[in-house]
This record gives sequence, structure tokens and C-alpha cells, in this order.
Amino acid sequence: MIEFVLVSVFGLVVGILIGLMPMMPIYLGSFLMYFFLFDWQLQSLLIFWIATLIGSQFFGSVAAITLGIPGESSSVVYVNQVRKLPLNQRAKLLWKTARGSHIAGFTAIVLVWLILTQFTGLHYLGNHWLKLFFYTFAILVFMFMDRRPWVALLLIMFGLFLSPGNNLVLPEWYYKLQFVFQDITFYMVIMGLMILPEFMFATDKQPQCDYRKLPRPRHSIKDSIIYAKHTVVGLIAGCIPGPCADVASAVSFKTQKGDTKDKVVAAETANNSACIFMLIPFFAIGVPITMTSLIMANVLDIKGIEILQTFESQPHLLHQIVGMAMLLNFVNYVLAVRFISVYTTFLKFVQNKILSIQVILVLALVIADIWMSEAQLTTYIPMMCATISLGCLLKFKRINPIPLVFAMLLGDTLIWTYLQTYYIIF
Repeated sequence: MIEFVLVSVFGLVVGILIGLMPMMPIYLGSFLMYFFLFDWQLQSLLIFWIATLIGSQFFGSVAAITLGIPGESSSVVYVNQVRKLPLNQRAKLLWKTARGSHIAGFTAIVLVWLILTQFTGLHYLGNHWLKLFFYTFAILVFMFMDRRPWVALLLIMFGLFLSPGNNLVLPEWYYKLQFVFQDITFYMVIMGLMILPEFMFATDKQPQCDYRKLPRPRHSIKDSIIYAKHTVVGLIAGCIPGPCADVASAVSFKTQKGDTKDKVVAAETANNSACIFMLIPFFAIGVPITMTSLIMANVLDIKGIEILQTFESQPHLLHQIVGMAMLLNFVNYVLAVRFISVYTTFLKFVQNKILSIQVILVLALVIADIWMSEAQLTTYIPMMCATISLGCLLKFKRINPIPLVFAMLLGDTLIWTYLQTYYIIF
């Protein structure tokens, strides 16, 4: 039990730090689980993951509101408007976003628990068709997300070649082509396509304001309506494959009427509920639809854990995780509203040293990857350079690499699902 609590606190702290760090992606917390793969149990891995989600999603808005720098990609949609707000309005906005974020998070956690407890045996009843639906839906969303369907389709095909084979009835040339990419690991792909390009393209801006302590703004009926409305928006967006939090934030910001403050509160409320509710497809039918859940699925695959069977055989595990998630959400709220001045001071300090922090983090991640990888340096270096180049190109062209990661992780499962459907029908 003590280990469980320590892991929860550690995950929350990691999530808060990732959220506060300007331009640090939310999936970095999930990525760090690679360091604890072989020592931690499933319970610890899951709660660490969820704790990082809870901590990072809201605290990414702290950097956006106080400094005008997006801490998370979901805050990009409103950061330019926030920069125009005076100091006193920004401070009040932090209070309101904290309330909305944690109300939405708590609601999403409760719904996740209710849905999963009611449909515990869902994977035994039509699991194939549910997976087929989600896989097809995900592919279509990826293809039409950025108005360049053919690019997403090419990324999916390339991801299938990167995915390790598993004795499927496929042409011989398929496996020969896979042999060329056998030294490219999932860790390397995340590093090269996602994390390192994110750091390279990060903008270095100076702090926009200083924080001074202001009284807590009063809660109004209008605020309650905004919280309720956009919590629902986030729940719907949480089932959309890809950047569900970004989608929720953008939709809520553009649809909410009123001034900038109301729009920002709406966006932060929606992205927090979406960030939690994306657990439903993953926990219910085993389909990861976001970058964080893809990384988690890869971690579980390495450890040889089937999440659906685990919840079926250990129903108490779900209750423990949900209970701890509710507690962490409350603790996160308390930390958010009580120590805002501390966070803004920390942000001003970090902003002047963000480049050094990123360099140290990159070196640490690369060294860890070399240590974990079985490939030789003569092979590893060219492969890493190739993935980084591809990642920078995609970042420059504003192309989302999630379709590639999705296909790489679920390559065999995707192919087998469609082959099985063909055999059933014909």
C-alpha cells in the first residue's frame, strides 16, 4: 500500500512538472515509464500513468495563462488571446480554469468507473466487431484530420512495415521489407518523431507578466453552466482517436459565447474531461487511441500483460485505480489553487533556463535508449538520425505523426482484425 501511495505521489509530481514546463508534451510522462518497466507491477504502472495525466493536463494551462506560452498543445488554441488580458484577469482566470478542470476530471473518472464496471465482460461479447469499428474509425479520423488523407495513409502503411511480424499469412516481400527496419524500436520512434522535434521547434519567449496575489473570484451560475456543458463536450471528444484533448479544447473555445475568459475556461474544462475519458476505449476493449495510451499499450505489451484479461480476473484492481484517481484529482485541485504564486515563480525561473533543461533531458533520454537498445551504435545512430529527420519534416509540415505510431504499435492486430473480418464474411 505504501508503494502504491508513493507511486501515486511521484506520478502526480511528474505530471505537474511536465505540465508547468513550457513546450513539454503530455505523453512525456507516459514515455518515462520505460525506465520502470521491469520493476513495477501493473497496478503501479497504471496509477503512475493516470497520475501524470491528471497533473499535466491542467498545469499546462498555468504556463499558457501566466506567461503566454503553451504548456500543452491543447492550450495553443487560446494562448494568443490570453496574452492580451491584463494581469488581474489572468490571475482570476487561473482560479476558474482550476475549478472547471477538476470538476470535469472528477466527472470523467466517475463515468469511467461506472461504464467499466457495467461492461466488464464486454471483450467477450462482440469484441472483434468493436475493435473493427474503432480501428476503422481511427484510421478515417487520422486520414481526414489535416485535409491530407494520402499523407496519413502513407504514414499508416509505413507504420505497418515498422511493426514486428507475428506469423501472419502475408507475402514474403512484406517480411523482407520489415527486415530493413528491424532495428527501429518503439522507443526510438517516439524519441525521433515526437519528443526531440517538439524540443527543436519550441519557441523561446520571455515571461509576459508577474503574478501578484488576488482574492479568489466568486462562483456564478454562468460558470456552472460552462463547466457542465463543456465537460460533456470533452467526454464526446475523449472517444475521438488522435489528439482528443486538442480537439475538445478547440471545439469548446470556438463554440463558447462570451469573452476570452469564458472561452478559456470552456477549453480547459473540455480538454481535462477528454484526457481522462479516453481511458474507456483502452480499458473496455483494449484499443489505444491517443499517444499516451499507445505508449502505455506498448509498455504492457513488453511486459506481456493483457489489460482486458487482467481487469476480468482482478476486478478489485479497477476499483483501486479509480479510487486513487479520484483522490489524486482532489489533491491536484488543492495544489492548483493554493500555490499559484509558487508555480508562476517557478515558471519564470524555468523559462530562462528551458534550453539547458531540454538539452539535459534529451541527452538523458538518448543515453537511456542506447542502454536499452540491442542495436549497435553503427546501426543505432543512422536509424535515430533518420527518425529525427522524419520527425522534424513532419513537424515543419504540420503533419501529425500519430497515424504512424498507431500502425506501428498495432500493426499485427490491425492486419489480423481485417483478415479475420474477411474470413468471417467470405
